[in-house]
Amino acid sequence: MHGDLGLSFSVEYPMLEGWKQNQITILEDFENQNTVTAAGDKKTLVVLLGWSGAREKQLAKYSEIYLKRGYIIVRCIIPAKVTYSDVEKLPLLANEIVGGLREHNLIWHPIFFHVFSNGGALLFSYIIREIGLQKNPADFDIRGTIFDSGPCAPTCTSAYRAIKITCSSYTL
Repeated sequence: MHGDLGLSFSVEYPMLEGWKQNQITILEDFENQNTVTAAGDKKTLVVLLGWSGAREKQLAKYSEIYLKRGYIIVRCIIPAKVTYSDVEKLPLLANEIVGGLREHNLIWHPIFFHVFSNGGALLFSYIIREIGLQKNPADFDIRGTIFDSGPCAPTCTSAYRAIKITCSSYTL
């Protein structure tokens, strides 16, 4: 599934047996928050789209929050260099992500996207475009999107900082 594009795509399912509300300790008041339910036994899916330079370990923290609430999680991280210099690969990566959702039979679950920063927003725009190109785009039960720290128009200073932070951890 990951091909030569460098996509990090992982699916996690919540614990079904022995799950208790009091196991939620990440946020004190988290258990009082509303959850999204669907008709039948379809669990809600949250697709986490990482920021440029994100690491699995960093997105895993967000996964834990959602998993403890009973959501299915898909984490997607694209290589940092795609955001800055290989943007022509974005349609291919979006196609791979949409294909992964189909392959795992997740498109019929209620879907929420949690999009981080400009890198995640850029990827999200290509995923939505790819879904629109599908034979039956209405098969995707998209319920909403959370934009977390983006998208925004970068200034020279913020773009420099983002590239500097990304480059300090990764080789372009």
